[in-house]
Amino acid sequence: MLLNAQTLRAAAETLKINESTLYKWLKDEKFKKAYLGAKRQAVEAAIGRLQKLSEETVDVFQQIMNDQQAPASARIAAAKAVLEFAFKGILIEDLEERITELEGRAIKK
Repeated sequence: MLLNAQTLRAAAETLKINESTLYKWLKDEKFKKAYLGAKRQAVEAAIGRLQKLSEETVDVFQQIMNDQQAPASARIAAAKAVLEFAFKGILIEDLEERITELEGRAIKK
């Protein structure tokens, strides 16, 4: 219910419990851990859906960039987005590599 409700108050009302009870539950380590795990699963599922759409998204950017009938501003925005995402992708890969290397060094110590 916590994942679906807009507020803690709304979740408490739906569960027909006092809002203070919900706050007490959130202070309980087992409950908190389960709640955070459920939140993480929900976010991971959303990320998975976004990743499935990424190839289609790139196709749209490419179509707009290459569409000579599209306004120049749209073509430039699409090209800029492609470059920004490509650059961020390289930065993330570099960071992952550096983190892995640092973790390896830390384990050896």
